[in-house]
Amino acid sequence: MTLLGGSSPAIAIWLNKVIIDEITRLLSIGTTQNAIALILAQPLLLSSIAGSLLVNLVSDAIANINNFVYTSLRVGVARLRHRITGFIQGQVIEKVATFEVALSR
Repeated sequence: MTLLGGSSPAIAIWLNKVIIDEITRLLSIGTTQNAIALILAQPLLLSSIAGSLLVNLVSDAIANINNFVYTSLRVGVARLRHRITGFIQGQVIEKVATFEVALSR
């Protein structure tokens, strides 16, 4: 998940560059075709748009999963720390309460 989350911004920028390059190329030709038909006729442009949408959806999903996992880990660690602290305090109190002092001379 870290690899996908870390590489998704670079992939998104590259796909956006491809989209801009393809649209610029089509505008320089001066086509008067319908926009939808023009996009469907250009497989590189169409696949770049689909890839960009997919990368954005996946990166958002990964961000949400990471937030959930990190929150769960923080809560779990806090509970464990509280249990360990309580256990140690109980052990100390028990040792102090049962500590026998030998007062002999």
